[in-house]
Amino acid sequence: MRIFLGKIPHSNEFKFVGRHFFFSLAYCASILKQMKYTRVFLVGGEKEGFTPKEYSDVIQNFKPDIIVFETSEASIKFDLLFCSQIKQVFSKSLIVLCGSNSAMYNEKFLQKNQFIDFVMMGEYEYILRDLIAGVDFELIDGLIYRGEYGEIIKNNRKNIIKNIDNLPWPAREFLITEKLHLLASRGSPFKFIDKSYRARDSKLVADELEIMLQQYGYDSYCFDDEIFNFGKYRVLALCEEIKKRNIKLPFSINAKPELMDFEMLRSLKDTGLSDVKYNIDGNINLDQVLDIIRITKELEINVYIDFSIEIPNEIPEKVYDIIYHVSETAFDFLEFNIFINGSKETRAVKNDESNVEILAGFYRRKRFIWDKNNFIKTERQFVENLKKELMDKYAFQSIKNILVIHDSFIEYTDKVINILNDFFPMAAVTLLIHQNIVEHFEHKNINILEYNNVEDLIYGCYDLKFSVNNNKLELLNGVLNEAIKN
Repeated sequence: MRIFLGKIPHSNEFKFVGRHFFFSLAYCASILKQMKYTRVFLVGGEKEGFTPKEYSDVIQNFKPDIIVFETSEASIKFDLLFCSQIKQVFSKSLIVLCGSNSAMYNEKFLQKNQFIDFVMMGEYEYILRDLIAGVDFELIDGLIYRGEYGEIIKNNRKNIIKNIDNLPWPAREFLITEKLHLLASRGSPFKFIDKSYRARDSKLVADELEIMLQQYGYDSYCFDDEIFNFGKYRVLALCEEIKKRNIKLPFSINAKPELMDFEMLRSLKDTGLSDVKYNIDGNINLDQVLDIIRITKELEINVYIDFSIEIPNEIPEKVYDIIYHVSETAFDFLEFNIFINGSKETRAVKNDESNVEILAGFYRRKRFIWDKNNFIKTERQFVENLKKELMDKYAFQSIKNILVIHDSFIEYTDKVINILNDFFPMAAVTLLIHQNIVEHFEHKNINILEYNNVEDLIYGCYDLKFSVNNNKLELLNGVLNEAIKN
């Protein structure tokens, strides 16, 4: 039996960039490799640099009997389109979906998407094992499938894997990564309702680290635990186990600042900690968090801050206060994830010597712009401020040629083009876009240039060059190559 495991890459218009190693898929690959009469192939898609077409060719060359894709709420629409196309080529192959999209767990999902054969709920390593082993469907907890007469059957959700030390080490040979990825625990210690948090034995974690470093020759590693620093003495014990093995390589962790103290930081630093991402929410002791960030930087550890908060409507004053004080710390990278009425807004900014650079955008209808002086501006304010900026800087200049680089949602590039056409009616506007959205802009009174013709731009003569980075319009100052690269 030939089993293909993977994460589908996406188009240029919507690219879901994963930051972490595909642990569950890699655990599955390791489990299935131990079973008789199975051949396993795991390909990470975007992490391997494949386009959707190239990824489809890889699958076709492998000729799988079962295809397993990990999906998410953010990627499900494109994933379903890709699955429907794959099913047309491999009509007899079974397609199995898994991952963190709870909408799949509704029976109506399989009714609507006839090309999907199975859905696995929750932690799916052992669910897939039992499915491949031929266990009767009704006996596999966590499985959603079709019955004899096409009815959708949803089994009880499978319990979490209690002893994660029993899992074989992930099949890392399938995935190319720059550093070694490890888990010292699984789940979050703050999800007490489902008791999802489980820690591994520190000695076994250090054993895996040592052997994998020897086998693959990595020069750095990272722990992808949701909260690495839960349990001070467990963390200290793991540091000691790593030191016993004389491993002196830089590594990174995710942590809660309110669980950190100087002793733990000192031990982690002595073990090789180079980068820490602090997860912050709206229920923190601000003075304590600021103190930990200060100590971390004094120990010459890079600080990445991930600020997440869920609010019903407007942002309360307490959150403004947290944002203001945290942004004034010596962070290296800062990301905001704000949930308003279930809608997620993301901001990511990088600290450098000159200014705050916008790196990632917004979602849905609420419009956020981050800068050092003002956290939130509405869409109307954005338009007004943009027009004012154009008036102040360019009203009396002779502007004949304008370049606009699309790096955002279509609606915002559309809005910016309208403003530029109104403000510079005699100027020729050239838009640099991806091929798959050319049709949307063809009716505009603009020149269209696709990304595969970038060479034409380098020698082009433009009075102004703008990059539409979400709802922020940035003057590029002629630095075209860097703008395109980023």
